[in-house]
Amino acid sequence: MKKLKFPVVLLLVLLSFFTVCNAAETDINSARNEKTDLVAGHSIFVAGGISHIATEVDMDYLHSGEPRIGGNVQVGYEWISSKKIGVGFLYDGYFTGFTMCVPVSGGYSAAFPKGWWGLHYFAPQFVGRITLRSDKWMLNYGVGAGLFMSYECLKYEGKPLAKNYDYGIGLNGSFGVEFRLSKAIGLTAGLTLLEGYVDQEYYGETLSSSMLRVNLDLGLKCHF
Repeated sequence: MKKLKFPVVLLLVLLSFFTVCNAAETDINSARNEKTDLVAGHSIFVAGGISHIATEVDMDYLHSGEPRIGGNVQVGYEWISSKKIGVGFLYDGYFTGFTMCVPVSGGYSAAFPKGWWGLHYFAPQFVGRITLRSDKWMLNYGVGAGLFMSYECLKYEGKPLAKNYDYGIGLNGSFGVEFRLSKAIGLTAGLTLLEGYVDQEYYGETLSSSMLRVNLDLGLKCHF
């Protein structure tokens, strides 16, 4: 019996070792799956903040206001695979207001119509996520190209005086961070660079121009 004692002890040690290893591997796989669940899947988001047009903007007869600074809104959808990359769709809107001078013979009138300027961008994009050590934090990025639209409206005493639409193409790149409140909800902060190329018509002449915008946004993302 004494000869059998050492092999039995060795067998029990090996069995215990494999049991511990199997439990550890299960925990690791469980953690990986849990982290993958936090990364992969569908999500929708909405964000808002401030935007600045970095390029020069020529606006005739401007009386007050700064057309190059305005509010920004983003709405989008994303699908991320287990490889941490995927596709999505982005809407980005820029809105600002100002007042204009009305030229008349001999100078300018005392009436100052209110103007509104909106830049709208619709684009599919490639998106991805970068996991960090903490499951609470995650980095996001996106690159896309799509339709760029400029809309100008001028009103005086509530009555429309003029409207103008211009269309072109745009490119976008974004990078941000997300803090997960739960598996389904996250708070986001991001930086977006967006450049639009638009053909504008002035007095029958078509002019091509480009506008580079920089957005700083805070938002909410829902995962499902």
